[in-house]
Amino acid sequence: MSGAERYNIHSQLEHLQSKYIGTGHADTTKHEWLTNQHRDTFCVHSWSS
Repeated sequence: MSGAERYNIHSQLEHLQSKYIGTGHADTTKHEWLTNQHRDTFCVHSWSS
C-alpha cells in the first residue's frame, strides 16, 4: 500500500468519525463506546415499535 493510499484511507476514516459519533476514534474510551452502543440500540428499538 502506497503512502497516498494510506493517507486517503486515513482521511476517509477521520471524515466518518467526525460525521458519525458512534464510530468512535483513537481516543474513545470503553465507557464512551458502550454508551454510544446502548444509545444507538435503544433508538433502533424505539423506532421499530
